[in-house]
Amino acid sequence: MAPIKYLILFFFLISCTKKYDENAIIKTNEVISKKDTTELESDFKNKVNDSVYVIKNENRESFVNLFYSKDQNKYVFFDSIIIQNKSDKTIQKIKLKNESFLSDWETEYCLSVDKDINFDGFDDISLINYKGLYNSSHSYWVYKKNFKKYKHIKSLDSIYNVGFDKNKKEVYSEWRVALQEFHSETYFWKNDQIILKEENIRFSTLDSLNPEVEYHRKLINGKYIESGVKYY
Repeated sequence: MAPIKYLILFFFLISCTKKYDENAIIKTNEVISKKDTTELESDFKNKVNDSVYVIKNENRESFVNLFYSKDQNKYVFFDSIIIQNKSDKTIQKIKLKNESFLSDWETEYCLSVDKDINFDGFDDISLINYKGLYNSSHSYWVYKKNFKKYKHIKSLDSIYNVGFDKNKKEVYSEWRVALQEFHSETYFWKNDQIILKEENIRFSTLDSLNPEVEYHRKLINGKYIESGVKYY
């Protein structure tokens, strides 16, 4: 009788294990199905066709459409910005470098069209062009009322972590190189370009007697006056 009892117990355990595995598979498929549905809804929201997507935005002056594509790993490649006036007439097309540094879930915050960066009362456009661990930078286009178009401000392209002080009418930047260099910069506008007004760099050294070194530069009467030491 003993062998028969063991045989019955063996088949009982197999049936339980099979049922558990089937339930696990069903639950897993439900999770995957929900995830796929969410991704498809997100893609459909911005999708133009099988290879092109668009982010639509608007400000007081224009409708702004950012067109992009995605590779098989869902990294984004910006193609162009097409700008329309409030009558839906295309007034400008901006061709972009087809470079990838963002994943598709990061596109929600990559484009801004409602900041007045040069303090002239009109909304301007910004698009992220670099994203690192500590720093990021954007490309900016300011609205030119006389031409009813946007002008690219190239001098802002490579400045990290830019902010705009409306009260002082200044542009500022604070960025760092790991835990070694800490930069603080202030700029002002002149003829659609930004000019460095003041710069301060704090260096962390390996010298226990002198753990920090500072460098300062300021524009005074058209000339930069320097103080401190650069530590490289």
